[in-house]
Amino acid sequence: MNEKDNNLEISDEIYKKIYKSISTQIYTWRKIDDDLILIDYNNAAEEFTGARIKDYIGIKATELYKDQPNILNELFDCANTQLDISREMEYKGISTGEEKYLEVIYNFITPDLVLVHMKDITDRRKVEEILKKEKQEKSIILENILEHIVFQTLDHTVIYPNKAACDSVSQKPEQLIGRKCHQIWQGSDEVCENCPVEHSFKTKKPETNEITTGDGRVWFIKGYPILDDDGNLIGGVELTSEITEKKHIEVKLKKSEKMYREAYNSSNLYKDLFTHDINNIFQNILSSIELYNLYRKDPNKQTELEEIENLIVEQILRGTMLVSNVQNLSTIENYDMSLFSIEVNEVLKKAISFVRQSFPNKKLNIKTESIQNEYFVMANELLQNAFENLLFNAVKHNINEIIKIDIKLSKDVKDDKKIIKIEFIDNGIGIHDSMKDEIFHREYRDYLKYKLPSGIGLGLLFTKKMIESFNGEIKVEDRIEGDYSQGSNFIIMIPEEK
Repeated sequence: MNEKDNNLEISDEIYKKIYKSISTQIYTWRKIDDDLILIDYNNAAEEFTGARIKDYIGIKATELYKDQPNILNELFDCANTQLDISREMEYKGISTGEEKYLEVIYNFITPDLVLVHMKDITDRRKVEEILKKEKQEKSIILENILEHIVFQTLDHTVIYPNKAACDSVSQKPEQLIGRKCHQIWQGSDEVCENCPVEHSFKTKKPETNEITTGDGRVWFIKGYPILDDDGNLIGGVELTSEITEKKHIEVKLKKSEKMYREAYNSSNLYKDLFTHDINNIFQNILSSIELYNLYRKDPNKQTELEEIENLIVEQILRGTMLVSNVQNLSTIENYDMSLFSIEVNEVLKKAISFVRQSFPNKKLNIKTESIQNEYFVMANELLQNAFENLLFNAVKHNINEIIKIDIKLSKDVKDDKKIIKIEFIDNGIGIHDSMKDEIFHREYRDYLKYKLPSGIGLGLLFTKKMIESFNGEIKVEDRIEGDYSQGSNFIIMIPEEK
């Protein structure tokens, strides 16, 4: 053997050692005739098979893998095409019977060898299966959460929407991924104003906000920043809950709370005003009776006795009006009043007649002025009570010998709507400027704050509520501008019947 041959022999030994020591299982097959024969294996293959592989040296592939056609086909494909093949597979060892996951590579070696590399990846596959299962479980959880969960990049591009988020716009995940969040839910090319996700990018803290979409739905949104291990901002998560129904309930509760608070305040107001006025009436009657008893035996006091009798009658009339107003207020507060066409002049005639009969000993000069004979509005029978209250107050709060009340009817336009204007202009004591803006207030505290003339509270409160129920309004001005002491002008405006 010469030196060259000796070197080659050494190379064969090195090759053999390398072949044997490779950690991946290697099985060497040679193609002979129409079959493949197992001719060698390395140490890793021996260890994997529990040293049983040596018993299979010289075995034909068609015999060894007769029950595993996939492996047999791949062996022959590699030998015949002379191309490498690789795949992962579940494998049951022929010699051991163990089930393993293997990574298999078939290499063709010229002229007739096929090297089969097998790597045991059972542990890796188990870990992958565990991770896959955990991922599936997480996915199931995310997909069944009712909140919208949207993962997005720093420019708000959607990279993952859960089922709830997709359902909210009736689209599939692939239809949302890659689009901007604000384009999907707000139809805008700009980031939403006060977007909690955008805000969380700046603060690197969770942020919240409420947003109303174009379809009127209300959403409570939480924005969470996503940071990498180095604390760098890489994206965000948006958690959104629809709170439209909750907001509607809150509005209803607030409305209900306001309604009951107003009812409570109104109850206190009615009670206090009624108590004040009825006590005042009783006190006037008692004082009148005392004077009557003092004067009745004096023949020179006949005129005074007649005045006292008239005063008692007036006080009884005041009590009657007071009770009527309380009853009417209760009707307005508790029932929906129907409206129908009413001619204002006819109602005024009845109200004026009632006031004249109520004050037979007063010198009343009541005139009406109108351009046309008929003025129609949508109201009901309580309109007469409202007119009577204003006329009654004009008489009661007047110290003149001749009480003048001018009533003017006219047509006007307010806020592009045709209205009927009714003005009650008297020469009474008037209403101070400081009280004009507050006199019709409904709040209980306002009636306590402003000391109105006795008896004026419930009457005006009823009148205001009544006119408002006709979709109208009422206000008060001076009869002579700038001098409240010369009398008042109460102005009622009600929409004209169409």
